[in-house]
Amino acid sequence: MPKIEERMAALGLVVPATIKPPPGVVLPFQFVRIIGTRALISGHGPQNADGSIAEPLGKVGRSLSVEQGYTAARLTGLSILGSLKRALGDLVGPGCRSSFAQRGWNGGVAV
Repeated sequence: MPKIEERMAALGLVVPATIKPPPGVVLPFQFVRIIGTRALISGHGPQNADGSIAEPLGKVGRSLSVEQGYTAARLTGLSILGSLKRALGDLVGPGCRSSFAQRGWNGGVAV
């Protein structure tokens, strides 16, 4: 298991399975599209570990508390990581460098 996945597991973070849309719903887009050396990401939302859409859904301040919004944002980030892993095959390696790393930045410190 690559180091990033070991660290995520140690933190109790789980990359969700492929999304399971509601019955009869067809998603008309790709979650990740690879163009050259870039990955274009779109259409993600909060997912449970099994790939189902996480609830509650809504807007922070209206139907969601700040804490619920924070949880939804975290689950959305994990959903994006899951899509990237499926598209690239792994979350580390030459195909998985951030734009910051490519420009000579590491943790906010110029290298």
